Amino acid sequence: MEIKSIEDIKLYINELIELREKKYKTHITNASKIWSKWLEILSFPRDLTNESLDKIRLHTGFGFFLGSNWSTCYYEKNELELGIKEIKDSKYIQDYEKLTKSTPKEFYCSEIDKNRDLISIKYKDKYINEDVLRFQSTLSNLVCLKDKQINTYLEIGAGYGGFSNQFFKHFNPKQTIIIDHPEVLFWSMTYTFINNPDKKISLITEKDQIINDSDFLFVPAFLTDCLINHKIDFVINENSFCEMTKEQIDYYLTTLNFDLLYSNNRNRQFMNFEVDSLNEILLNKFKSIPETSFYDNFYKKEKNKHNLKYHFFISSNPDMLPSFNPKELNGLSVREKF
Repeated sequence: MEIKSIEDIKLYINELIELREKKYKTHITNASKIWSKWLEILSFPRDLTNESLDKIRLHTGFGFFLGSNWSTCYYEKNELELGIKEIKDSKYIQDYEKLTKSTPKEFYCSEIDKNRDLISIKYKDKYINEDVLRFQSTLSNLVCLKDKQINTYLEIGAGYGGFSNQFFKHFNPKQTIIIDHPEVLFWSMTYTFINNPDKKISLITEKDQIINDSDFLFVPAFLTDCLINHKIDFVINENSFCEMTKEQIDYYLTTLNFDLLYSNNRNRQFMNFEVDSLNEILLNKFKSIPETSFYDNFYKKEKNKHNLKYHFFISSNPDMLPSFNPKELNGLSVREKF
């Protein structure tokens, strides 16, 4: 179903939620216990006016459910503009410089939303905020893929769609696919629709729907089976595998036909009791770089084990794994909690 307006998004998302509740309630399609609570909190935008939804980026940042809180950046932006603080003392700019130090300029991130002046610090020709730093951390880690032909990119659990839009801009895949609960797809579809007025955006609404050639394709989690025969070059999951059930993780790993997957997750999210070890699930099925021995050594002195991040490229084909130095991974020494 092609999306032509925000009204389309409202209509189809509500219909999908109703369809799921009537026909697709299973232990795989149901949200994990931790996400069931969060989905209730994130439902309010569907009642907003179209004018308010034009500013959906300003509604992100509830904890880390969908994006980072931007209020701290807002205050610092004003401190800088009023001369209370100097740009060299900004932690945002310091981290941005660290993250881009060894990154080609064509992979520098900047806030793309039209409301960016309100929520970002302008630095040179870029707009920097908390989410831009998170996206830059990941994008810099993916520079090792710059020579790889990525025609189809897929993100499982894309939040409001911020990183998927950055990946689309910097890697230029022919198609970007986002899988999520319908309640969250509302956010990512609206954000993507607003910021890509010239792109074709489609939504899967039926299990047997034919996959079209749209620039952005949105897939409700309970209809993921429609992608079984769809070739996917690169998959990303950040911070949500560890919030799922073991059965859901296994389902995605066996259903999706991908060459390479990048995981940025905790081994176990401390509030989620439905997964014991994400690392075991991933590495029992696939080859990885780095291997777990790298993290065993890197984290051997850490006492707070529950909050440690693990970045893996995984594939069933070792030849697909990129070559890079794991010690240079962002998210370990810079922006290590994200």
